[in-house]
Amino acid sequence: MDPNLKKTLRAITLEIRHILEGYFNGRGEWQPGDLERRLAAIGIRKDRPPAPAAGLSHLTPEDKEARRVVEAYIAAKAEAGVSQARAVEEFLRESAYTWANRLLALRCLEARGIIDEVVLQKKEYGGRSLEHHRLVRRAPERCAGPPSGAPGKTRGFMPSCSTPLNAWQKSCPSFSTRQRPV
Repeated sequence: MDPNLKKTLRAITLEIRHILEGYFNGRGEWQPGDLERRLAAIGIRKDRPPAPAAGLSHLTPEDKEARRVVEAYIAAKAEAGVSQARAVEEFLRESAYTWANRLLALRCLEARGIIDEVVLQKKEYGGRSLEHHRLVRRAPERCAGPPSGAPGKTRGFMPSCSTPLNAWQKSCPSFSTRQRPV
């Protein structure tokens, strides 16, 4: 592989991982990634036990299922002697890899003309991808209101969170993160 291309791909991959997983800033402070913020929204954090599910009335059925999967993952790791903080970090890392690989693969398929654009956004589509633009024109009610990342609002033009390839995909990135150009 061309060394310049390899360097560019490495930079893109690291940026995507930082967006999803998080990173330490120049002062050594942890900046949580999108997936960590999404886990926090469903009551899962590294530094404390999960929030009681009964107190999280805002959770959608998909959020509840994601939480169940994450809790099961943490429980399995705890049985193996892994701390909650470490288990959540591992879950976040694996989720970030899964989503980064999926988004990069979609972008490569787009670039080669194998699939219509589902990641790349263009001005002529109103700042959306071609598939999102088509969805807005075909079913505007599915796109009404602010993008929430809920699978029902995004199904049809972006990777869906409702049909995961594996457990790590249950912790779905936010709509805005999935919309960022790769």
